[in-house]
Amino acid sequence: MRYRYVIFDIDGTLIDSTEAIDLGLREMAREVLGRPLTDAEAERGKGLSAPRALEAMGMAPSEQNVQLWMTRMFDHWDDVDLYQGIMPMLDALRGRGCTLGLVTADTAYEIRNGFARFGLMGRFAATVTADDTKNNKPDAEPLLHCLDLLGARPEEALYVGDGRSDAECAAAAGVDFALACWRKRPLREPVRARAYCPTPWHVVELAELEAPTAEREPWLAWCRELQAIGQIGEFYTTDVFDLERFQRIRQMADECMSRLSGLPLRRIEDLFDDGECYQTPKMDSRAAVFDEEGRICLVREYGAWSMPGGWIDQGQTIFSNAAKEAREEAGLQVVPERIIALQEHNLHNAHPKPWGIIKCFVLCRNLGGEFRDNDETLGRAFFARDQIPPMNDSKTTRAQVEMCFAALDAGDAWQPIVD
Repeated sequence: MRYRYVIFDIDGTLIDSTEAIDLGLREMAREVLGRPLTDAEAERGKGLSAPRALEAMGMAPSEQNVQLWMTRMFDHWDDVDLYQGIMPMLDALRGRGCTLGLVTADTAYEIRNGFARFGLMGRFAATVTADDTKNNKPDAEPLLHCLDLLGARPEEALYVGDGRSDAECAAAAGVDFALACWRKRPLREPVRARAYCPTPWHVVELAELEAPTAEREPWLAWCRELQAIGQIGEFYTTDVFDLERFQRIRQMADECMSRLSGLPLRRIEDLFDDGECYQTPKMDSRAAVFDEEGRICLVREYGAWSMPGGWIDQGQTIFSNAAKEAREEAGLQVVPERIIALQEHNLHNAHPKPWGIIKCFVLCRNLGGEFRDNDETLGRAFFARDQIPPMNDSKTTRAQVEMCFAALDAGDAWQPIVD
């Protein structure tokens, strides 16, 4: 695991409470100030605990005003819900052995009367509210206190939030920060983050995977980029001297890749030999096929398992290739129905490649069929989500299989994940 501990903000991260908070604030402000609150005043309180927010907006941070705000906010609480994908994300993280925590600017009263209604509190090993520390976000104290409660070191943890105060809190505590971008609202100011997560599922993969290839093995990324620059330059240049320079860049990239990877130079040259053309990624399709009991079909390849799939052949589309691979490798007749995700292999799978690979995951309707002996797979079986076998991570990871389960659960509401 890249992170053993994943800690979450609540409002705007786990629950879509922004509108209820804002409506409650504006109703309270009208009673207290006798006039509407301006957008500029409201903006000054974003991400702060209730007393500090009131003070920043020019209102007395009294217990009476805080309580009035909370009362008006909870008048709108029936419209508040979890963001789509939150429950599967939390369950997947815990299933991988991650310990979860909460660090929020909410008070204990808000947690008891708001967030606790969703029945999630038992999933979190530690909760730090605005009442638990002297200083609140963006100060580091709340996050450091949570790390102390969890027995975690900063480098073992990831903090997930939706705004600048969350990012600054994480930076001050020395904790990596992931910005929750699934709230589908524009940010008013830039936020620096280790990762920008368009869906909750990205947090699962971020927590599970090693650091990106570019961090673990920067030479691989450099060689790939040099090879692409040389090949593109060869294709477009009209100058004979530039042509020689671009050819030499390609040779140097090949030699560096061979020396650092241990592969023979001839093998490297073959891998990169796409002729005189613009270098583009390869494409791989994977068929997500489920049986009537909601179990996913996996095929076995010499001790490890993967989803049926492979390179998209010439003359095939993403969907037709997924159907072909399901038929050839698993003996199943399927109807491809929707895209689950388009992912870059080197960001998600083991054994990074010297070229780009776009992996296309396709949800397919199962029409049945019998497994037949073939040259690629040794057998097939259907697995429940809590019985996923050892995976061939260079082809399909456990996280990718669980992503497909999440897509099945979401049905038509699933939004394709695209790197």
